[in-house]
Amino acid sequence: LEGVKDIPPPGQPATPRVWRTILLAVMWSIWKRRNNKVFNSIDNPASLC
Repeated sequence: LEGVKDIPPPGQPATPRVWRTILLAVMWSIWKRRNNKVFNSIDNPASLC
């Protein structure tokens, strides 16, 4: 949460660091969901949390 203060307000372009963080969070979420399905046979419905 250290970088929260660096997130630009709505309507302003985000910095490359912010985009990398967002991309990493999305990729991590996809990875966790895939591993749950493949290794634990858990098929969770899509959610934003």
